Amino acid sequence: MEKSEQIGELITALIGFHKEVGKIIKNAKNPFFKSSYGDLNSYLAEIKEPLVNNGLAVIQLPTTNGLTTILSHTSGQFISESMTMQPSKNDPQGQGSALTYMRRYSLASVLNLNAEDDDGNEATRSSTKAKEKIIDRTDWTAEAKKHETVDKLGIWFKGLTNDEQKLASGVVKERKQELIDGGSVPF
Repeated sequence: MEKSEQIGELITALIGFHKEVGKIIKNAKNPFFKSSYGDLNSYLAEIKEPLVNNGLAVIQLPTTNGLTTILSHTSGQFISESMTMQPSKNDPQGQGSALTYMRRYSLASVLNLNAEDDDGNEATRSSTKAKEKIIDRTDWTAEAKKHETVDKLGIWFKGLTNDEQKLASGVVKERKQELIDGGSVPF
């Protein structure tokens, strides 16, 4: 990260920005992860007025396989950060996608925006989803009975989180014994 010698006025302006800026509207879908996210235009629409109202500007400059994002204040104070990313395909479409992705994530990072990502949220979503499953899934017996072999029951059980396994273990042991008694191969 690079910054001007002083950043006090920039920080004060950034606090004012955060008092005004809202959440990024999730206006796009990622069919691969079955999730919603705010596209670049949604970010830009949400931040434009709060930035101007607080004397802030964001400048994003593409570099070779990268991007430099500068947050500047009317006082001349600034902070900047650069990032690189290898496009998944080395063609104009792949490079454009990588640049858009970097712009969106850099804006969210530099401005500390309240936004949900698209691809990245899958990596962090598992703990939240596990809590939702624990709260929502109360009938472990019915869930276990859906599995007609010990192997399938074992695969399902191993796919649960540790907390879920603790909740379901008694039911799974009973179902496993039912399946063993019925001639299924144990796991």
